[in-house]
Amino acid sequence: MMLGICTTVDLPQDEKKAFMAIGSIITANPTEAKSATDILNLVVEKFGFAKKKAAVAEAQKKSIETSCANPANAAVMQAFLEISNLYYKEKNTNAGNSYKKAANAIMNLTFEITEENAKGLGKGKTKIASVGKGSADKMFEFVSTGTIAKLEEKRAANA
Repeated sequence: MMLGICTTVDLPQDEKKAFMAIGSIITANPTEAKSATDILNLVVEKFGFAKKKAAVAEAQKKSIETSCANPANAAVMQAFLEISNLYYKEKNTNAGNSYKKAANAIMNLTFEITEENAKGLGKGKTKIASVGKGSADKMFEFVSTGTIAKLEEKRAANA
């Protein structure tokens, strides 16, 4: 039964990182980690269950889709919100605020962001409020590749 529970806990994918994380939990909680069950409870408390996290992520995705004026822009908006949150974690509120404002602008767009129109959202006659050249370039990158290099960089730095 314990093995079944362990495989559903959302531990780091890298085995070495998982062992180190569990070791640090045990070291940080010497009075609470008296048995394997105690340790497992502490690990679950810290990391949670993968299925539960996946369900929460799916619910969040649906919520974002319904909040967008054009549901096709939900993934772009979610990427911008994630970058914003990662900047806030780093205590960089200026960058966090910029990405949050851009995400709010994306939320209100009634048309779909495409490769053809993304770069124009940051300049000229087609400029959208709260979207600068850098944000427009990142929107183009996302609709072209499905990700943003800066997002991947921030994810790695905060892993």
